[in-house]
Amino acid sequence: MKRLNRRKARGVSDGADGGLWGELMGKSESKSKDESLRYGGKGAHLRILERAGFSIPETLFGKGLDVGSLDKGTRYVVRSSAVGEDTMSHTAAGKYDSVVNVGADQVGAAIEQVANRYGDGNVIVQPDLSAQMRYSGVIYTNLDGKVHISMGAGSKVHEIVAGGEGEITVIAGSNGYSMRGQELVNPNVVELLVSEAKKVESLFGIPTDIEFAYLNDGKLVLLQARPLPNPTSNALRESEIRRFEELIAPLKEAGLKEAVLGIGNYREILGDDKATELSTSLFNYIFSGEGDTLGGMQLGRNELGYENGTEIQPWVLMLGGKVYYNFAADALQFRPKGVSVKDMLKVINGLYVPRIRENPELLNYPELGFYIQFPEQAKQAGLKSEPFSVLAEKAGGASLSISMPDRPPVKRAAREYANSGDCLDAIALAADEIRKGSAKEYCKAARLAFFALEALRNDLEKLRAESPKEFSRLSKLFGSSSVEGLRDAVAYNGSIGSFEPPETEEYRYQGGFELSQPRGWAQARKLNTGKELGNLAVEASSDNTRRMLEYREKMKFFLFRDFDHLKQLVDQFGQLTGFGNSIYRLTLSELKIATDEPLLAGYRIELRGSMRGQNLFGDPIFENDLRSGAKGIARRSQPRLIFGSLREAISVAPGDGARLVSAVDQTVSIPEGTKVVIVSDNIRPGSHLFTLLSDYQLPVIAVPRDDLDRVAGSERIRISAEGGNVKIDYN
Repeated sequence: MKRLNRRKARGVSDGADGGLWGELMGKSESKSKDESLRYGGKGAHLRILERAGFSIPETLFGKGLDVGSLDKGTRYVVRSSAVGEDTMSHTAAGKYDSVVNVGADQVGAAIEQVANRYGDGNVIVQPDLSAQMRYSGVIYTNLDGKVHISMGAGSKVHEIVAGGEGEITVIAGSNGYSMRGQELVNPNVVELLVSEAKKVESLFGIPTDIEFAYLNDGKLVLLQARPLPNPTSNALRESEIRRFEELIAPLKEAGLKEAVLGIGNYREILGDDKATELSTSLFNYIFSGEGDTLGGMQLGRNELGYENGTEIQPWVLMLGGKVYYNFAADALQFRPKGVSVKDMLKVINGLYVPRIRENPELLNYPELGFYIQFPEQAKQAGLKSEPFSVLAEKAGGASLSISMPDRPPVKRAAREYANSGDCLDAIALAADEIRKGSAKEYCKAARLAFFALEALRNDLEKLRAESPKEFSRLSKLFGSSSVEGLRDAVAYNGSIGSFEPPETEEYRYQGGFELSQPRGWAQARKLNTGKELGNLAVEASSDNTRRMLEYREKMKFFLFRDFDHLKQLVDQFGQLTGFGNSIYRLTLSELKIATDEPLLAGYRIELRGSMRGQNLFGDPIFENDLRSGAKGIARRSQPRLIFGSLREAISVAPGDGARLVSAVDQTVSIPEGTKVVIVSDNIRPGSHLFTLLSDYQLPVIAVPRDDLDRVAGSERIRISAEGGNVKIDYN
């Protein structure tokens, strides 16, 4: 018999089991507990590979085997498979034994030899495939950002894992692979190894260490797989890039030349730095759908004359622990019926992307910047203008037929479930109800509000052209000289109507789309009537705009009531699976893994937790810069006055005269004595927070997010403004 010691891999440490994986061993409902106690760490991983369809050796699990039934003519390998072996935090290198080239009559003794090395004594027994191996070795699926393969002829894997060197080394990156060694391996074999390695990493959700054998008959067999401990930042980046490329592949096949990930106000509505994978993927499914399933965005907008399909999937995603929106998908949602995806992609490739390459700041909120939405814009871009004309007319007609709800929705208490499977079914059903119900209706309401705002903008532009003195009077009245700024000031002149229910949890409104955050009820608002406009034409347009804004605000009550119900179910699912709040680190499609393969779920959760705060990617992300490691940074915008007027310079202290508001503070209350409100520059008209802030009729200044810390750390700041340009002096 030949004794085989575990090798020490890069970044591997000895020690007791720990982390989420260790905690899962004690979860009474977790399949991972039963499997790990029965099969041990190595055996549990083999069972996962087998269930996923990978080829593994015919394996016997557990130390209580009937060795008398083994084939006398077969040689075997007896491997250790302790509960604490091969976890995400360590492999306990050198602590365990494996014995190779064992005859059937020697397996019992080999089991005792291996099992006596550790407490729980789990082992696995496999046929020794050494004589059938053409090549064998070890693969790191993602070592510092690349696939590394150490291999050799025959049963070289045994020497490699004992600490020896491979005869052949392959390093594969995004631009192909390099090979060095005693002989050259057929490229088809290398491509198979690299491809299979990436599939295993995708299954485990983390960089993985694989032992393999490529047999004489051309079959690839995975001898074992385990997490690769302590992945570097480059490995984490590469893992996320691979996932991103899979998600974006359909759009690239449709003709998109370069994928771009922007920020906009999506980080605001998805919790900013508190965003989680589950809430982001739920938002994605509910609003943009998945596969052939259309989301609320397509369902709602298509009723107004758009023709959106699966091309806007995925709309948003998390990469490296941060929320981004898919720029092309975002732009395609503005495609009216009669304009093809191909034609819109030409505009995105030839017009949109070059413009944002020149000025990434446009990605912060492109809808209000340069998206084609009206006939004159379409004509200039070479698109047919008629579909956009029809769209505007249809939206105008739809706004006349809305039915304004007069009562707020009542809180929905989630049913309590006895098991995680039934609870997961309830989550899926609730998400579909929102997708086809309140999300669809809200998307329609938001689009109608946009067209109303644009109608008001058109009226103000007409006023500026035909009656400049009257336009100047309104500009001075509201403190804004630009058409867009004046439009927003007029539209939000006075509080936007919405439900004002009693302060009881029976009526839900507060909160956003990040379900892990607390949710509350609508607090009393400081409603005001605003200023007299003194212009009949603008007043008529303003009244209609405010009516549509009220409709949109009221529809949020129903949407957030349903999201509150969904949060109750998700929290319950976390408790039933034993993951608790960590369940939010899984995506919607991964929730089933929490019940079926909780060991894998634990790995994914732990890995994503390690990404937090690493800033793996910049803002925004241009696909062509990903592999180079370049971090695209949007130009730092200057402080801007986005609401109200600041007629003279003021000197205030943060917290005393100046109120700093977080983008995710959905329960904001401005204290008496406040002179100015300062927010991050991803706050825009249309957000719930903007609506709340407009109640107070105070100047609201948006500053680059990084500057918020500087404002907060200053003893006193001096703010002056001319038009929309703001200057802040710190001391």
